[in-house]
Amino acid sequence: NGFIADVNWSAVNTEGQDKKTLDKEGGYQMVARGGAIDEWYVQAQRIEHELLRTQSIDIPYDDGGYTDAVSGVTIHIDDFVALAEKALEQAR
Repeated sequence: NGFIADVNWSAVNTEGQDKKTLDKEGGYQMVARGGAIDEWYVQAQRIEHELLRTQSIDIPYDDGGYTDAVSGVTIHIDDFVALAEKALEQAR
């Protein structure tokens, strides 16, 4: 009915490992190593939920790809927005 029903943002590295899975298994450790507020997969889930909640890819971000518009998200989201735009264009 024209609604976004689900979102999964991840990546696959050169070894074929899924980024979310690798992160959940402790592969990135953004909190322990970099002092991040949450691990990458948690922040990715927050941006996914924002897209589902608003049904819009109009999530502002700065030249570095960061946003202040979604609480608890400090990772780059520019790739997420670009991929979401591409997926929505293909769905039309």
